[in-house]
Amino acid sequence: MMVKRVKDIIKRKITIIVDAGPRLRSLRFSAPMWALFCGALFLFSFFVGGGESILSCASKQIAGSQLKHLEEENLELMDRFSCLREYADSMSIMLAFMEFHDAQIRTYKGMDIALPDERLLGVGGPAVEKPSMEELRMMGSKRYEEVFDIEQSIDKLSRRALFLEKSFGEVDGRLTTDQNLLDHTPSIKPTEGYVSSGFGFRIDPFLHTPAFHPGIDIANKKGTPVMASADGTVTQAGELSGYGNAVVVAHGNGIETVYGHLDAFLVKPGQKVRRNEAIGVMGETGRTTGVHLHYEVRIAGIPVNPKGYFLENEWPTEWSTE
Repeated sequence: MMVKRVKDIIKRKITIIVDAGPRLRSLRFSAPMWALFCGALFLFSFFVGGGESILSCASKQIAGSQLKHLEEENLELMDRFSCLREYADSMSIMLAFMEFHDAQIRTYKGMDIALPDERLLGVGGPAVEKPSMEELRMMGSKRYEEVFDIEQSIDKLSRRALFLEKSFGEVDGRLTTDQNLLDHTPSIKPTEGYVSSGFGFRIDPFLHTPAFHPGIDIANKKGTPVMASADGTVTQAGELSGYGNAVVVAHGNGIETVYGHLDAFLVKPGQKVRRNEAIGVMGETGRTTGVHLHYEVRIAGIPVNPKGYFLENEWPTEWSTE
């Protein structure tokens, strides 16, 4: 009974009238129920399938666009990676050049020279262990090993640079100390003129007997400027027994210089002086037979031959009777 009713419904015709307006004839469609049902099912399948196709196509287009973008980014990153490797190579060459000169200076100054391995381990802690090839395979990146290598290279460069910075600091300290020592070591003639009497035993001009002369005499006209032969501090500027008007300069490390028989002072006790700075003018005060400068160099209070404290081209002309 039920089956018959279903068959009747399926066979039943349905009429669809489309009103086209007062001037046009209305459209009339008649079709059995089963035909309309099949048509609706077909349209539904068409739209669902078409939608899936459209979505699939759109997804592929988006994925393709993203892939292209990733490929472009990858190329750019590889270019930067190549530049980074070239930069690391250049830095390695520059550091090697600087390390060479650092070693040269240290050799010249008698300082210890670090071995290559010490330059890598001197600062920064232990090096990172390189992972095994199996671990690299598990990472799934073909470029990982190259990236790791460049990171190791940069790490080594950083260690070398830090060690070199420390080394340069030590060298600079040594050079500064040496320069300070040079600045405070007598090395120039204190005035213009000629040597009228040398260091050591001579015939005393007043007693006419052998006597020790603790310095050298440089003769010239009265008023000739007298210069400090090195950096130091004036410890005395006044009358000194046997020397007349004299200036004493302490240079450090137990070194002193004495400038005697001055006509006038240009400095006072406690004053800092530099090499070639005028400290007085030549005269004939004190125990003297004429205008000259008596110049002494003392080490720990003991007079030494000033000739050992002149640069080669600074020793004044010696007086000759020929």
